Amino acid sequence: MGTLSEMSPRGARQNDAVRGLNGKGVLTNRATIGAVLLVALLAAVPNSHAQSPQPAFGGEPAWVVTTFYKWVLGTMVDKSSPIKQKRVMATWLSKSLHRWLYTNADREERESYLVPGNDFIDAWVDEIKIVDTKVDAKRAAVKVELGKPGRDDDFVNHILVNLKVEGGVWRIDCIRSNDDDTEDAYVFDPKLDPPGCKPVSKSP
Repeated sequence: MGTLSEMSPRGARQNDAVRGLNGKGVLTNRATIGAVLLVALLAAVPNSHAQSPQPAFGGEPAWVVTTFYKWVLGTMVDKSSPIKQKRVMATWLSKSLHRWLYTNADREERESYLVPGNDFIDAWVDEIKIVDTKVDAKRAAVKVELGKPGRDDDFVNHILVNLKVEGGVWRIDCIRSNDDDTEDAYVFDPKLDPPGCKPVSKSP
């Protein structure tokens, strides 16, 4: 003999609902879980050279410069402009450089600021070399080379990056060309140059 619930129309409907949950309902739930896992896996697979860099929190000056340029060059290789990613740039630049770049610099100067001359080779993404680093309590200067000498193109971009401690982390405060013929000739112009480019000591 069945139970009261099984014998009544209401009980029959309840049992049908339970059977449905144990049947199609379980399959539907499994399909949903599978779809969610698939989306998560696809999101975890890199699909471009330009993965957004992690915030500069805790990184030493050389690491900050290397990681920043890895992202900058990867973005350019993917035919995009890192300058247009204003929020990402704010993660890496000092407040004064970020303000100068997006307020004072004209469009052409802004687009060519990160890589002087805006000339680059795709292979540079894996050819970022820190040449020299000098660090004191709150400021640092990092010489970096983009490119590898001795190739057929023999094209290397020499850059000097000044950094400062801001909010307890290292931020990029100035980027400028550091070719042998321009390093000694550089004269800071407060009307044109970012404040962070003002020499505070002899460059490394």
